[in-house]
Amino acid sequence: MIVRKLYTELESALQVKQILAITGLRRVGKTTIIKYMLSSIESNNTLYFDLERIEYRKIFSDENYGSIIKALEIEGVDFSKKATSKPWLEKSK
Repeated sequence: MIVRKLYTELESALQVKQILAITGLRRVGKTTIIKYMLSSIESNNTLYFDLERIEYRKIFSDENYGSIIKALEIEGVDFSKKATSKPWLEKSK
């Protein structure tokens, strides 16, 4: 995998207690980078949602943010814990 400047921005985004969504054209590496980032996180408090799957689309289509939070908690997200990333960019040097 080619290490890109964008990885640093994504790594800093992981330090914020918010949901991170990556969007873009098909076949540009979104799934590859997100799975790589997830494997670099020192926490079990991470989930990957493939929004090609209808059951996950339903979760995020709700207009009520509270309902989305509850659905994510049912899926296993613990919002009281923070996911901490490893510095994956150091590995590539």
